[in-house]
Amino acid sequence: MDAGNHSVVSEFFLMGLASSWEIQILLFLIFTIFYVASMLGNLLIVLTIISDHHLHSPLYFLLANLSFIDTGVSSIATPKMIYDLFRKYKVISLKGCITQMFFIHTVVQLAFVVNLPFCGANKMDSFYCDFPRFIKLACIDTYSLQFLIMANSGFISMGTFFILIVSYIFILVTVRKHSSGGLAKALSTLSAHITVVVFFFGPCIIVYVWPFPNLSIDKFLAIFYVIITPFLNPIIYTFRNKEMKMAMRRLFDKVLCFRKSP
Repeated sequence: MDAGNHSVVSEFFLMGLASSWEIQILLFLIFTIFYVASMLGNLLIVLTIISDHHLHSPLYFLLANLSFIDTGVSSIATPKMIYDLFRKYKVISLKGCITQMFFIHTVVQLAFVVNLPFCGANKMDSFYCDFPRFIKLACIDTYSLQFLIMANSGFISMGTFFILIVSYIFILVTVRKHSSGGLAKALSTLSAHITVVVFFFGPCIIVYVWPFPNLSIDKFLAIFYVIITPFLNPIIYTFRNKEMKMAMRRLFDKVLCFRKSP
């Protein structure tokens, strides 16, 4: 395509999730509740682990990092998506689009697309920017680049997913060999973990490996790893943890004592 015959694109129009006013109000209520709960839960976890010396161990360091990452991932696209629900024209700048992709993916992948020329179509059937739809709007042939991105992201998603599933199976087999009574407890614990893994990696695999990329199913699946997973992680990985519950009680007691002190 001859870029000289088209104006340079500096912003993109996001199609969003729905056009019906009733559905938009429903989505606003649901997404706002999930986002606020996710932010409060993850920030509480980070604050609790930082303030309680009993939790200064590698395990809780990883949990704090997970909560911090969930806070970032959820904040990249969700606030704008909620804001755009009541806007007729949902617009994001080119720099804003690249920023979203930077925080969602690796710097290595972003290096392939940051200098792509955009001089024609600027409508993106999604509520946030991601590589598959972003690349297709470039005014040059991007078939090889699309294949490279899909192969890389698909391999990482599928590889990580299968490694986690095999690890969970190995844990269950080990527990069964050593303690028949502990199998039910381990299965109950791991089932919750597997649910989060499926919610996160399932949509990623479909988005990057799905053989019919023209279907709009991926933008609805993206809701799981942008909103649902950051909401579930604190519940499954932390709030069910006895030591975390005790640490939170100690934190609340400190706050109450501080407020009561003259």
